Amino acid sequence: LRVKNAVLAKHLYDKVQDDYARLRELEALRDNLMHMIVHDMRSQLMTINSSFEILLMENDRFSRDQRRIVARGQNSCDTLVEMATSLLDISRMEAGRMPLNRVLCDIRDIAQKAVDSVAVLAGEEKLAFNVTGDSASGVVDRDIIQRVFANLLGNAIKFSPQGGTIGIDISSAGETVRVTVSDQGPGIPPECRQRIFEKFWQVESREENKKYSTGLGLTFCKLAVEAHGGQIGMESQSDQGSRFWFTLPTN
Repeated sequence: LRVKNAVLAKHLYDKVQDDYARLRELEALRDNLMHMIVHDMRSQLMTINSSFEILLMENDRFSRDQRRIVARGQNSCDTLVEMATSLLDISRMEAGRMPLNRVLCDIRDIAQKAVDSVAVLAGEEKLAFNVTGDSASGVVDRDIIQRVFANLLGNAIKFSPQGGTIGIDISSAGETVRVTVSDQGPGIPPECRQRIFEKFWQVESREENKKYSTGLGLTFCKLAVEAHGGQIGMESQSDQGSRFWFTLPTN
């Protein structure tokens, strides 16, 4: 009976190992296929975006409503290009193939440039930014960390009430720089806070019918910060807003 059970256990073990290897092969095939499709989509979207830019240069040939329609199309195209870029970058980060061009940077300066990049969206909602803290230096990839700021600020803009304030606080302690981005939105439900950084996971506010994330932006933030050797997290209370924080090494 012991030999029979041992043989059965060995067969089951071998089957599990074979199934696991097959699953890994299928996952790799899926990821490669997705990477190729998204890469080709991004190329086509950038071509469409260039066409929109050319159309917008011909202001005299279009009415105000037509220019608004073209601008709306370009904004939608920009969003799709950003999503495709995030997918490609997330895929490379997960595979450990995302190159980081680390240089000594002023984190506060990066934050201010990110604020400037989202100022148009904030202006539409009459939102204000409050950047606090002293200048702090870190050895980071400037473009990647600016995208982290832009993603966190974009989420804050999306869920801040009109006329609200978005806070960005930067502080340094020893060999670490800590950044906090806070909003005055409705907060994130407790049951969703553990999964907010998962890829393709979306948290939706039933009252306002809004999604807290596209399912990509926060995943990109998590992988980018961790690739730098930092940590990321969030704190939230219902009707009291959310605070997203991350840390970066100073050297």
